[in-house]
Amino acid sequence: MARYTGSVCRLCRREGTKLFLKGDRCYGPKCALANRQTIPGEHGQARQRKPSEYGLQLREKQKAKRAYGVMETQFHRYFETAERQKGITGENLLILLERRLDNVIYRMGFGASRPQARQIVRHGHVLVNGKKVNIPSYLVDANDVITIREKSAEQEHFKALREGTNDWQTGMIPMLYRLQYAGRAGYGAIKTAYTIHNLQYQGIFPIDYVEDLLHLGREAYLDGGAEFFGACSFMKAGLNFADRITTVSPTYAQEIQTAYYGEKLDGLMRAKADHLIGILNGIDMAEYDPSTDPLIEVDYSWRSIGRKQKNKVLLQEELGLEADKNVPMIGMVGRLSGQKGLDLVQCVLNEIMATGVQLVVLGKGDDNYVSMFRSAQMRYPGRLAARIEMNNQLAHRIYAASDLFLMPSRFEPCGLSQLIALRYGALPIVRETGGLRDTVLAYNEFTDEGNGFSFTNYNAHDMLHVVEYAVRVYRDQPKTFQRLIRRAMRGQYGWDQSARVYLEMYRGLTGEKAAE
Repeated sequence: MARYTGSVCRLCRREGTKLFLKGDRCYGPKCALANRQTIPGEHGQARQRKPSEYGLQLREKQKAKRAYGVMETQFHRYFETAERQKGITGENLLILLERRLDNVIYRMGFGASRPQARQIVRHGHVLVNGKKVNIPSYLVDANDVITIREKSAEQEHFKALREGTNDWQTGMIPMLYRLQYAGRAGYGAIKTAYTIHNLQYQGIFPIDYVEDLLHLGREAYLDGGAEFFGACSFMKAGLNFADRITTVSPTYAQEIQTAYYGEKLDGLMRAKADHLIGILNGIDMAEYDPSTDPLIEVDYSWRSIGRKQKNKVLLQEELGLEADKNVPMIGMVGRLSGQKGLDLVQCVLNEIMATGVQLVVLGKGDDNYVSMFRSAQMRYPGRLAARIEMNNQLAHRIYAASDLFLMPSRFEPCGLSQLIALRYGALPIVRETGGLRDTVLAYNEFTDEGNGFSFTNYNAHDMLHVVEYAVRVYRDQPKTFQRLIRRAMRGQYGWDQSARVYLEMYRGLTGEKAAE
C-alpha cells in the first residue's frame, strides 16, 4: 500500500496551516510552521501570485488529503462515492473522511494525531461492535460501539488516557449547552462540572475547523470564550462555561494557578479559583491487593511482609539479577518521558547505582531514555534490568518485589503508580508535586511519621540525597523500614472518600439534600 514517508512538517508548511500530524509537537514551540512559515524551497517571504480558482481548489484538495492521510487514488474513490450520494458533494466527501476509523479514534482522543491513531488501528487495539478491526479506512456507522481491546487497555498508553491525559474532548459540552440548549424548555436546570486531569493537553484547533462543525458564531471565540492565541481551545471552553471545575488533587488545583504549571491558562484558573476544587483519584483496592493478587508469585499482607521478600528473589531470578533478598530493590513503572523526571535520573544514574541498589525499570517512551536504560543494563549486569514493554503482569510483580519505588515527576496531576506502590509496600521516593505531595508523606525520623520519602526542588542531587537516605534507612534501620511498609500498606487509597466529596459537590450544584 502506498503511503507518504517524508517529513510531515513539510506538508504543513506547504499548505500554510497546521495539519496536526505530529501530536503534541504541533501545539508547542517546536512546531515547524511556527518557526518557518515559508513554503519549502523558498527562502524568505517571496512575493506570492494570486492563485486561480483552480489553484485554490487544488490546494484545498491537497490539504484534505494530507490532513486525513489518504493518497490520490483513495481520495478519488471517496470523491466518486460522495458524488453519487444525494446532497452536496463536498459535504458528503467530508462525512466519508470523518467516518474513517482512524479519524474516529483520533477524534476520541486515543491518538494524539491521525498517524498515531492509524497505527493504533493497524496494531489491532480497536474493537467495533465487539469485533477487532485493523483497517484504518473502515467506515464507522452511526450507533457503532468503538472500544479498546481489554488486553490493550492495560498498556501504558491507554492507562494514561484513563488517568485523563486527554480530557479536553468534553470541553465543548458546557459551552454548547450554555449557548444552544440552556434557553430551551426542560434544559434550564442542568448544571455542568468539568474535570481537569492534565492541563497540558488542551485540544487546540483552528477556529475555522471548529466553526464548520459546531456553528457557534464568532462571538463564542471572543474573550471569555474558547479563543486561545488565535485558535480554539476545547479546554478553555470547558473552564469558561462550566458551573464547577474539578481536578485530580488538591495540590494540583493550587499549582495550575501559577505560571509554571498553568500552561498559559494560569490567569483564568486564578479567576475561577472560587469554582475550583481538587479531589484525589483512587485505585481499585480489590484489583491491587497483594493478599489476593493472582499476578504475583507469593501473596502477602501488612501482617506478613516477610513473604514480600520471596517475590523479590523470584523476580531477581526472572530478570537475571543477582538473587539476594537483602539487596534494596528500586522499581520504576511507567512512561519513559521527561514529565516523569527521567532527566533527573539520567544525571545521577551512576551515583544511584553506587549505593549498591538493584534497579528494575518497566515502560516505553522517548528514545533517549530507552537508550539510557538499555546502555545502563549492559554497564550494570546483574544489578539493573530494563524491560522496554507494556506488561501488566510484570508491573504487578515489580510492585510486589520492590522495596522502594522511584517517581521523581516534573509535574503529576494525581498519579496512580505511587498509590499502587504504597498498597504493595514499595515505599515511594517522589518529588513533592501534585498528587504525589498529597499522597506520600515524607518519613520524619523525629516524629516517626510518614509513608515514604520525598524532595521538593526539581534537582537531580536533591533526588539523589533522598535516595541515599532511603537506602540508609533500609540497611541501618530495618525495624523502622518494616514499620513504614506496614503503615503504607494499611493506608486507604480507594475511591470511597473521593466519591463522597464528588457527591457533596454535585448536591451543592443541584441543591439536592443528602439522604438522612
